[in-house]
Amino acid sequence: DHHLFLTAFAAQDRLEMIVPDERAGSPEVNEAVDAIAMDLRFSRFILGYDARLGAKVRNELRLAAGRTAESGHFFGTINFDGHGPLYNVRDELSVLARPWLTATAGLDFLWTPYVYDVTVAGWPQSLQDQRFGDRGLYASLDLRPWHNLTVTPGVRYDHYDHLDDTEVT
Repeated sequence: DHHLFLTAFAAQDRLEMIVPDERAGSPEVNEAVDAIAMDLRFSRFILGYDARLGAKVRNELRLAAGRTAESGHFFGTINFDGHGPLYNVRDELSVLARPWLTATAGLDFLWTPYVYDVTVAGWPQSLQDQRFGDRGLYASLDLRPWHNLTVTPGVRYDHYDHLDDTEVT
């Protein structure tokens, strides 16, 4: 009735392209006014705990931590470099109310103190360092009117700290 696991994964991608006939932007932003480059790297460790809390009740908990790094430039018009840790908590509770109805509710919290520097040609100042966060709550119903059809209406509330904005979908 209980399942504990650890997942680890990582990736690194690099794209670089030189276009000799292109001369754009400003060497003050990036000397490579004839090139595009992008580097993406990330790693994640996810600790998961799934538990059957009763004959009709299940809970799935995920705790994640990792790092993200992104950097690149586009023809001397934009230069960016960002990196930082990432932390995430997700918990989901499901209740089988009827054989044809499952109710699910959950929460999602994401936080990353991201260090970044973005310079854009023609902009008076660059953007730097910010904390990003997302607090989300959600609920849904799985309705199974027939054994081969599931309809899932739901609602989700998210608050984005760095934008001071809320969205309901």
